[in-house]
Amino acid sequence: MFYPSDVPKEPNIEQAVLKGIRQAARNMLKLPIPFIGIRGIRMFSKKVVSWPDYARNSDQLSHEIMKIHILLEEQGTGGGGFRFMYATFLQEASKTSQQTGFIRFVQEYDGQRRQVREISVFAARIGKKPRFRGNRLQELSAMITQRADEEEKLFTDLLHFTK
Repeated sequence: MFYPSDVPKEPNIEQAVLKGIRQAARNMLKLPIPFIGIRGIRMFSKKVVSWPDYARNSDQLSHEIMKIHILLEEQGTGGGGFRFMYATFLQEASKTSQQTGFIRFVQEYDGQRRQVREISVFAARIGKKPRFRGNRLQELSAMITQRADEEEKLFTDLLHFTK
């Protein structure tokens, strides 16, 4: 069982917020586990292209592709929803911090949320139509890779901004 051994009378909220942001950025950028954070997004992007090789039939492949939509919109990490919450957190951080540059990150991350939603909608569209052979999975992979690139830049900038 865990419990606080000491609770400061005047906690330094700004310091705690900045420390939390740095830790989140490090987790997204630097964890050595290949299926977590930015590396995990990139791994998923590469693997989605090979799904037709592993599916029993077109129906199973459609089902698996639809899971992307379900996990991003309704379960799992929440995809766009998580990004909305983090953008809101950054907005609140800008109010408690003396640093005014957080608003740029709020706007960037909110834009990322919309783009994750586009991935979800795209996956739902190709999952519902069994005739998605061709470049559709490559397009999906490219969209996911682009998200990884932009999130890597955002978290790298956040890490440098909060030092």
